[in-house]
Amino acid sequence: MSELLGSDEIEERARGLTWAHDRGAGALPNLLAALRDPAAGVRAQVWAMIAVGVVGPAVVDDVRDVLVEKLSGPSPTVRRASIRTLMALDDVASREAIARLLTDDTLDPSAWFDDDATVAQAARSALDALDRPR
Repeated sequence: MSELLGSDEIEERARGLTWAHDRGAGALPNLLAALRDPAAGVRAQVWAMIAVGVVGPAVVDDVRDVLVEKLSGPSPTVRRASIRTLMALDDVASREAIARLLTDDTLDPSAWFDDDATVAQAARSALDALDRPR
């Protein structure tokens, strides 16, 4: 899965997302393996998180620990993607872990054009979304 989601070819990565969508929660073991793979590059990790978002909130309890662990990783791109994935999964339980990144002003080089291009800005956006009344 890491190779597919980390491919240089967008069509291959899109195929990985389709695979995850079609399998739903059944895709989670493969996605978790990709997220835990020490050889997985930034692209593979980010696309695995996107695929987790495609699978949806039903898997949040199974994926939370891995995503929270990614919040302390060396890559601002991975930290930001983890924040955004936890937000997309509406994971209120991860709020404290996300809040610890409110002072991380590291720019995600893949998102220089986004409103939440720094890790701290992504954290603030996520907390705003998670704090909305349900």
